[in-house]
Amino acid sequence: MRRVADAAGLTAMAIYRHYRDRAALLNAVANDGFEELAATIARKRLTGDFEQRLIKLAEMYLDRP
Repeated sequence: MRRVADAAGLTAMAIYRHYRDRAALLNAVANDGFEELAATIARKRLTGDFEQRLIKLAEMYLDRP
């Protein structure tokens, strides 16, 4: 948490005010990422067979910034 705080220009205590521990912080980051991916997928119309759609989903996931 200290390294994260240093990288963000915060104190570790500032992070602990919002997240109880490292797992909670990682869950929040993952949730944000999955919400962003879900929004990207919702904007696209996937066509083709199952394999083609799965490949397109994987490409969308890998192309995220």
